[in-house]
Amino acid sequence: MNINIPYGRDVISIDIDSKLIDEIIKPSPLSGTSITQRDIASDEKLIAMANDFLKGKEPTLIVINDHTRPTPSGVIINTIRPLLRNSEDTVFIATGTHRPSTEYELGVILGDSFDVFRMRIIQNDCKNDEFNNLGWTSYGTEVLINNVFERFHKIFTIGSVEPHYFAGFTGGRKSFLPGASSFISIEKNHSHALSKNALPLSLSGNPVNEDMTEFSRFITHRWDVFSVQVVLDRDRSIYSIHYGDIYSSFTEAVDDALSVYSRELSKKYSVVVAIAMPPLDINLYQSLKAVENTISVVEDGGVIILISPCREGVGEENFYNLMSSNRPKEDILAEIRANYTFGSHKSARLIEIMKKHQIWLYSDLDPQVVSKVGFKPIDDLKSAINDAISITDCKSNVLVVNDATVMVPTIK
Repeated sequence: MNINIPYGRDVISIDIDSKLIDEIIKPSPLSGTSITQRDIASDEKLIAMANDFLKGKEPTLIVINDHTRPTPSGVIINTIRPLLRNSEDTVFIATGTHRPSTEYELGVILGDSFDVFRMRIIQNDCKNDEFNNLGWTSYGTEVLINNVFERFHKIFTIGSVEPHYFAGFTGGRKSFLPGASSFISIEKNHSHALSKNALPLSLSGNPVNEDMTEFSRFITHRWDVFSVQVVLDRDRSIYSIHYGDIYSSFTEAVDDALSVYSRELSKKYSVVVAIAMPPLDINLYQSLKAVENTISVVEDGGVIILISPCREGVGEENFYNLMSSNRPKEDILAEIRANYTFGSHKSARLIEIMKKHQIWLYSDLDPQVVSKVGFKPIDDLKSAINDAISITDCKSNVLVVNDATVMVPTIK
C-alpha cells in the first residue's frame, strides 16, 4: 500500500506492505461543516454581542495567537473590524516565551487586516517588557501581566482550542498565561507540568490548567473581556465558533475539540508513527508534543517514530542542554524536581518516557544532535518502520497518527 506522510509543506510517499499497518488515524474529517468568514459575518448573535462589547470610545486591545498556532485570527478580526471605533485599537500577539512573529508571519496571521493594524501591533516580550503585578494564584504564581494592558479598557481575545500535552487544551485562559505574561509567571506555571495530572485532554485536577484559570480571573476581574474561541477541523477550516465570556466559550469549545481530536482505540501498539504537522513542526521542542499525545497507546518496550522537519532546529536551549548532558538521567531528574527551570519539564517527561520506550526521529536535524538528545536518527521511513517491527517482534501492530501534535488517541 502507498502511505502519504505529510512532512512540512511536502508529502513523502512510501510503499509498504498493508499487512504491517494496523490503523491510520487523524482528526475527524467533518467535511461540509466548515464555517466561512461570510458565515461568521452573518452570525447575528455574534455581531450583536461584539458590537455591544465594543461600543463606546474606549480603545480595545485585541489579543491573538502567534505563528505557532493555526488560529484564524485574521478571519475574526476582519469580521469585527467595522465595529471598532477607536483609532488606538491595537493587536497584541500573545507570544508567551516564543520568538516574535516576523512581518511575513504577521501578514499570514492577520490577512487583510495586516495593513490596517501594521503600526498598531505589539508582541509580548516575556523577558524585556514591563509587567504589572496583580497578585498571586494559590499555586504560587505571580500574576504579572504585560503593562500594555493598562492602556486599554477592553480586551478582546481570539483563540483556538485543541488538545495540549500538559495544559489539557489550548485556548481560553492561555491568551493571558502564558500569552501575555512575564517569564517569571510562565516558568512557575510550567513547573506544574511535572505533575502526573498534567496530561492532554485533562482539565479538572490538572494544576497547570487550574493555575492558568486562576491567573486569568485576575484579568477578567479588572478588565472587560470578550472572547471568541474556535475549533478547527483537520483541514484547518473552522468547525465551530463559540463566544462570550472567556470561560464559557472555552468550555463549549473543549466539547467540540474532543470530537475532532480524540479517538478511542481498543488496544496499545508496539510501533507508533507520530507525524507533527505545521505549525508545530517548527522545531523539536514543539514537535515532541506528538510523542506526549501518543505515549498512552504505546506498549512498554515499543518504538515511537516521530516525523517532523524541525525547520528551526531544536528550540528551547535549556531543554537541549539537559537532554544532551552526559550525566546520569536519574541525576538530571532529581535536579529538575529540586530546582525547576523553564523547559526542563519537557526533559523530565521525556526521560520518564525513554525508560520504557525508544524514540526515533525522521527530521532535517543533524543526526549527531538527534543522537545527543537520546533519540535514534533515521533517514529512510520504510526501513525504519520495518526495523521497528523487527525489534519489537510485533505483527500488524503499527499505528500511524497524523497531526499527532494535536491528535490524542486514548484506550477504551
